[in-house]
Amino acid sequence: MFSTWLSNLAVYEALARARRLGRFDEKEAVDDRDGETIGALKSPGPDPERQAFAGELRALIESAIEALPEHYRAVFVMREVEGMSTAESAECLDITEETAKTRLHRARKLLRETLYERAGIESAAAFSFEAPRCDRTVAAVFEQIEAIDQPSLPRPN
Repeated sequence: MFSTWLSNLAVYEALARARRLGRFDEKEAVDDRDGETIGALKSPGPDPERQAFAGELRALIESAIEALPEHYRAVFVMREVEGMSTAESAECLDITEETAKTRLHRARKLLRETLYERAGIESAAAFSFEAPRCDRTVAAVFEQIEAIDQPSLPRPN
């Protein structure tokens, strides 16, 4: 009994402090005794672990782009980072649109290979096919389809 009272006291004090600091959305507060009030205190932003992962991933991608040969990097940055069209990037680089498309394709391929290599992932392992799981899913879907397709017939007496 005492521990429940103490827990509720801590939760309500935390809620009051969050309200005072203006970091609390009143609509999220649920006043019940089964612990849902705690969910209202979650930070709206990503947690520190996710932020660190995003920073490492960003650095990995940036270094992989920097490692591309200049003619591939220029097209890649113009098209994928800057959002330019194929015609615009080709005009800026004074090349044909077909050449720009080819360079972009090759840049993506080099980036994919570099990122797989640096992350220590083999493409087959990254996109493995889970055949038994797929078979079970397909069988379950067909069972549901058969149940829907067969009208309920009156039972003979």
